[in-house]
Order: sequence, then C-alpha cells, then structure tokens
Amino acid sequence: MRVSAFRGYHVKSDDAAEISVHEPAEFSRKAGKEFLSAHPRSLLSALRPDLVTGRKKRKDLDSLSLRAQEELQKRLEAGDVVADEDYGIYLYRLVQDAHVQIGIGVTCHLDDWRGGKILPHEAIIPERVEEVKALITGLDAHPVPVQLAFEGRDALDDLIDDWIDLNPPTTEFEDEAARTHALWRIDGESAHLFLDEMELIESAYIIDGHHRVVAAADISKDRLGSSSEDEDLAPYHWISACFFSFDQLELETHVRVIHDLGQLSVDGFLCAISKLLPLDSNGQSRPEDHFEACLYAGGAWHTVRWGVPEFGDLIDSIDSRLLEIFILEPLLDLREDSRSDRISYLPGDTATSQLETLVDSGEAAVVIRLYPPEMAEVIALADAGEEMPAKTTCFEPKPRSGLFMHRLELD
Repeated sequence: MRVSAFRGYHVKSDDAAEISVHEPAEFSRKAGKEFLSAHPRSLLSALRPDLVTGRKKRKDLDSLSLRAQEELQKRLEAGDVVADEDYGIYLYRLVQDAHVQIGIGVTCHLDDWRGGKILPHEAIIPERVEEVKALITGLDAHPVPVQLAFEGRDALDDLIDDWIDLNPPTTEFEDEAARTHALWRIDGESAHLFLDEMELIESAYIIDGHHRVVAAADISKDRLGSSSEDEDLAPYHWISACFFSFDQLELETHVRVIHDLGQLSVDGFLCAISKLLPLDSNGQSRPEDHFEACLYAGGAWHTVRWGVPEFGDLIDSIDSRLLEIFILEPLLDLREDSRSDRISYLPGDTATSQLETLVDSGEAAVVIRLYPPEMAEVIALADAGEEMPAKTTCFEPKPRSGLFMHRLELD
C-alpha cells in the first residue's frame, strides 16, 4: 500500500483531553450544546458546526463549512491546536479496562481506495458524503483518521514494541470514560522504517470512516490539477488513516434508537413482533449469540429471535440486515440508510442504564441491541463486494477526533 508521513495539525499536548473529542457524530443537538457550554475549548464546535449554527440541512452546507473553518481558526489562534513544522507519523495506544490496541497513524494514497486495496463493507448514504465533504472543505483537513484493519506483520509489531519501550509518549491522558490515550509522534528516518514495512501490506479493511473515504476521493477528484508541485504527491490525494491489526480489534455494532414507532403504540409494536417471531420478555439486555436481538420498550427488556435464515446470501445472514428484514421495514417502514429522524445510533458499549433512561424519559420509544459481527464476516463480505447496512460495525476504544489532522493544502 502507498503510505506516507504527513504535515497537519495536532492538539496542545497538555490539554489534549479537553480539546479532542470522543465520537463527535454521536452527540445529540441538546447534549452537544451542553457539552460545548461546559468545554468551550473543545474541537466539537469545529467538527460539528451544526451545534453552533443550529443548521444541518443540505442547503445549509456552505454555512456549515464556513463555520467549521471559523471554529478551527479560533482554536489555532488560542494555541489549542498547533500546525506541524515537519512530516511525521503516529503510534496511538488506547487502553480500556484490560483491552489494549495500538494503531499507526499515517496517510494513504486514494489510488489504493480506487484500486481496491482499501475495501469497504457498509452502504454509503450520499447525503452523508456531502456533509462530510463540507466539513473537510471548511477545515481544509481530515480531522478524523479512517480506521483500517489489516493482517498484522511480526516485523511491524517489533518496530512498535521497540519504539514504545525506548521513547516516552508525546501525549498521554485519561478521558472522561477512564480510557487511556497515548501518542508517539515519529519523524525522519525512524518514520521511514515503519513506512517501508507498511508498504508491504497488501490490503486493508475499513472499520470506521466509509463516508470519509468517499468524501476524500470526491475532493481529490475536484482538486485534480490544482497543485503547483508534483500532482501525485499533492496532500489532497491522501487521506488520514489509523491502521490496527485484526487481532487487536473488538467489534461492536451500534445500538439502534427508535424515536418514533409511526402508527404503532409500544404495546402494538411488541404484539406485532410476537406475531412474526419468538419474543421473550426475559429481562436480558444483551444478545448472547447471532440471530437474536434485545430491545428495551415499555419499561422492560425483551429478546427477539429470528433463527438461522434459510436464504443463502451472505449479507442476509448479518443481524443488522435481518433486523431490517423482519422488523424495521415491515413494521416501521424504516431502512437503515433512510437518514430518517425516526432512528439514530449509539456506540455498542453504551451503558444499559443510559439506554433505559432514553426510553423511560420519552426521548426514544425503543432501543435495540444486536450481536456484533465477527471480523471474519466483515472480511468475507468486503472481499465479495457486499455491503452491510450502515452502522453495522464499530469498535471501542475508538481514537479521539482532532488529536492529529492531515492538511489538504500546505503553506
């Protein structure tokens, strides 16, 4: 694969926890505004400019782009975000409870996406691509690295272990959820040792960031020929990425939050499910295996089971697709890619108590937990050119947004 060191922005090391953001896309409008009120230095205002402007409709994308630019400029002028003086790469270690994963932050040439070396597995929502393009254009940077999974290499593992053993982190902090983040910035010949080994990677799979890749490819095409230097090396032809080996990743699937049941009451919804599928009001809050889901509605947890499907398509054996087939489409007239305000998503590790509060408070009608896919399933689907419904995969701990950014134009 074509990988490179890059120049961009990084957050002020001493205040990285305050300035960087965990999962900016997951903030509701209300929660985002409350967070910004309590954390005015946070990059959330630049990464989610709709929280500042109150606008999110497609016709307002130009104003969102401009506001993102303005908010980033404020953080640069305040010294919270700093421009890199030289090219470098990052090692990024995340620790959550007993789980440790270490990623390598570089840039990848978008020809690897076009040539099939960076493989997707989720459906793309065109409106979401336009929103991401507006954000990237406003910032003139990729603020969140795409997360890629790859088959680990022993030589690369040795380089990582040796560097971490011999060098203190450039930045290290614990976040609000007691996750530990540590970054090592590597430049010069040392960076090339890592890059030379990474160029031997034959392919990588998108785990998080499908829309960011497509948006970056569109911007790359739009800016083709605008560089005054070697066009192939122009920064807008590269995208920020963080590589994690398969054996480090713990996959989750996003929790589905249903805000509106349409014409059905909660009791009517549960009754409709029970007429189609086995439904057990057993209080179980997490599915124990594939082909079942746990949903919270009416003050109680219920388990629904659809069993092993008889049809043979690979995609139709994925639980997120089965949820669409058996419940979302026939009962609620919903699709995962509909961009409807009736459905939203939360990370798979969201606390059970938080999900219950969403429903009990009336903010949501139902929440649904699915059993996460296996990494082997993701790889098989990507290799076959199949697409899962949106928000099928996520993993935690996830890199924080804004810690390092790849700039599309350099001074």
